[in-house]
Amino acid sequence: MRRIARAHGAPYAINEVVLDRSVLTKGKGRRRVLHVAPDDHPVGAQLMGAEPPGFAEAALSEMATIHITEADRARAEARHNRHGRDLVQWASAAAAYARELQALAGSLASATTIEVGVGIGPEDVVYLSIDGRPVMVTSPRLRHQASFEQRVIEHFCSQYHCDEYLAHYQPPPASLQPVASQPRWSFSQNTGPACGTEDGLVFQFQNATDLERKRRACSQVVTELNALAARLALETAQGIRIDWNRLDIHAAPDGEHNLVTLNGDGDTAMLTLPALAVASTLFRQLRPWLAARMEGNSYRLVLINSERLMAPLDARAE
Repeated sequence: MRRIARAHGAPYAINEVVLDRSVLTKGKGRRRVLHVAPDDHPVGAQLMGAEPPGFAEAALSEMATIHITEADRARAEARHNRHGRDLVQWASAAAAYARELQALAGSLASATTIEVGVGIGPEDVVYLSIDGRPVMVTSPRLRHQASFEQRVIEHFCSQYHCDEYLAHYQPPPASLQPVASQPRWSFSQNTGPACGTEDGLVFQFQNATDLERKRRACSQVVTELNALAARLALETAQGIRIDWNRLDIHAAPDGEHNLVTLNGDGDTAMLTLPALAVASTLFRQLRPWLAARMEGNSYRLVLINSERLMAPLDARAE
């Protein structure tokens, strides 16, 4: 066809559409599609990439699976949680998104005209562009992101030759919570002992009675606050909105961890915060200081009568 067109004066001709796998796979097929006769120049090629749709299908399928798992987890936790309504809403949203992802993956397998792209967005997050629609390739749980990415790669490489990619792939390291700094104590005959931190938080006690118990309680609260602040920073970096009026801590169904409600959209985080969970009044008073710290602002908060605020810790220990 190209030679006939040239015989009738066409200055330029285009080759037929070729799959990139046909070009990469050795054999007669590659020699045939790449052969261009000496008198058949100049000529253009139409190369249709198979790998972006293949990678997109693998990523969408794995994302659908992990969101179905997340929906099942939220429904199970809702049955034993006083914030069950929020968890049920989150489960419904996760399940709906899973169905949407499954539909997108199915459309890639059946259609031939969908335009697919793969790129890297903010915070080095992989995103897909499917007919102009962006889809972030992320797990609903940040701490599972590395294993999720590994599953996507294994899914993709079960269908494509990608030994070269796997040889250079290293999953991101798991994030570590920073070691909490120990609070400092000061003593005054007029105001009583105080436990404070360098970033403006002060727990004021009326007297030095049972001081060792107060030291332990204050150290535990400060340690858990540092762990919570570190986790909130990670969630915020991933685009999760923190609603400081809704931020709450309660027991998880496993009895060992605590579920942190981040907002009214169903976003939660799992941590071990037994002191903050049991001392709910104390935690509510700490939220403004925590919000200021997350925003990088200085905020001095003095909590008087800390014996009363930390009393639930003693009841829990007994």
